[in-house]
Amino acid sequence: MATFYYHLDRTYRKDISHKMVLEIIRPLIKQGKPIKEYLYKEETSIYLAVTLKGKYFKFRTEFKIKPIYWEQERQAIKQTFHNSMVLNEALILLKRRVEAKYQSVINNNPEITLSEIIEIIKAATSGSQGKNDPISFWDAYNMFIEEKKKAVKGLTIKRLVSVKNHLLDFEKEFYPIKFHKIDSSLEVDLKYFFSEYKNHYNNTIAKNIALFKTFMNWCIEKEIVHSLSYKKFKHKEDVCDVIYLTEEELMKLFNLNLENKSYLARVRDRWVLAAFTGQRHSDIRNFKYEDIQFVNGGYEWHLFQVKSNKPKKVIIPLSNNALSIIRKYPKTENKATILPPISDTNANLYIKEACKLAGITEQLPIVKYSGKKRIEKVKPKYSFITMHSARKTFVTLSLERGLQPAFIMSITGHEDYDTMKKYLAISQKAVKSAFNSVWNNGKPNDGGDSDTLGLKAV
Repeated sequence: MATFYYHLDRTYRKDISHKMVLEIIRPLIKQGKPIKEYLYKEETSIYLAVTLKGKYFKFRTEFKIKPIYWEQERQAIKQTFHNSMVLNEALILLKRRVEAKYQSVINNNPEITLSEIIEIIKAATSGSQGKNDPISFWDAYNMFIEEKKKAVKGLTIKRLVSVKNHLLDFEKEFYPIKFHKIDSSLEVDLKYFFSEYKNHYNNTIAKNIALFKTFMNWCIEKEIVHSLSYKKFKHKEDVCDVIYLTEEELMKLFNLNLENKSYLARVRDRWVLAAFTGQRHSDIRNFKYEDIQFVNGGYEWHLFQVKSNKPKKVIIPLSNNALSIIRKYPKTENKATILPPISDTNANLYIKEACKLAGITEQLPIVKYSGKKRIEKVKPKYSFITMHSARKTFVTLSLERGLQPAFIMSITGHEDYDTMKKYLAISQKAVKSAFNSVWNNGKPNDGGDSDTLGLKAV
């Protein structure tokens, strides 16, 4: 089999002769000494090269890099380059695709000429598909959704359909999306459309771009397209304020008398149960009596979380508060789940109403960005509360109470701390309490008996 490898179009400065490379630069490389001063300063194309039937050929790829970031021996972009992981993955995929295409034509047609092989490799390297796509973008997207329906959960399908509808709206305002025209210009236009026409926040734009790339990855696997230009699409997520209830607010909601509003009581119970266990609303919805086990003198919830179709067993110790909610809903013969069913839409609507009645009305300023636009909203806290806020409340309050992050992750099912961190809000009250426990023997610094600094309010 032919050996394909990468090299740069121009590695050294224009004034560097081949003799200088042999006599000066290569000895420096062998000695492990820097050669930065000899390198070409600008971006240069990355070529895929091969020797066939004794002749050397090279094919320009769509990738460019400054020589200072290229490692010829590793055939890879250095990790110091900001997007190295994505680009190196793309280079690996490109090389594999070209090798597979070459081997396929050799196996299927032993009589193929060298010139025909070169044209096939050239097309595979550049991602060229001619003026027309083999199938339309939308035919492929519909095939993608139908296949995914057999493998992923309904919520994921809902998101994929949502992105599809946004892309259809994009075509109405801009231009048709074609596989052979997916490039950096489309990336810019998509981001502008999501921001200016849809008024999406940056985190929503990032998720839309990620799902678009998921579809394109599928197209690569199916060999519908070959160009990897979409791999460079990206959109930075903003760090969002984590909305959660303080312990005082949680207990206000927990103890709220809702005898005359049974529909709110049921949603409130779901929310506080999630806040006491750290689980998603979908898991609370499917919580069954048989999931509760009595182990070592205490009750536990044995849950099989399903994410990305990979079940994971999670054991959740049940607190007295959690058990008090469960006991409100005794088991009956025709009842499968502990709590009565309710839609996500109604649950998110009713929990706001319940929080409002509980007096969770602090005015909160929330700042988000859409593109470069800064959007600030000041609303009462209850208006920001959703069913998912319960999980964030559990993570934050558990950490404030001293539960180790590893234990919290074991209960919530998070795989790593960085993922769980998105659910965590560290309150200034908790920071101050921790500071005082370390530096002030657990007591706040009030300046002593006499206000020598003159800082106390009169």
